[in-house]
Amino acid sequence: MKNNALEVMIKEVKQLDLDELMEIKEVVDSLVDSLKEQEEIVIKLEYNQYKGSGKCWVARVDSTTKKILSFVDVESNERNGNTNGFKTFILKDGYYLSSETGTKSTDFREYFRVKDGQIIDF
Repeated sequence: MKNNALEVMIKEVKQLDLDELMEIKEVVDSLVDSLKEQEEIVIKLEYNQYKGSGKCWVARVDSTTKKILSFVDVESNERNGNTNGFKTFILKDGYYLSSETGTKSTDFREYFRVKDGQIIDF
């Protein structure tokens, strides 16, 4: 659906004159700059091979369905021996699900939102 809307926009943009294109370029440049300037937060999650699944991760989720859209790349991995450690993730504004070491048989999972550099439950 997004591709179809994008194709329609591209067709319309191709029909604009130079002045209109320059105005659109300024708007797009300011939007890109504002996205780059979004505050980031750093979170550190624990993993332990002998507790729960032994893994930790962060995923971007849809705000309404809570369905996983994609996984966030790990910024760093600090190992404490062969079986446990911490992973560091850098997050921008959005909706997320995290999973980390919980009890011996389960992981601790939490849905949260990052907005303006703050973690907010949702």
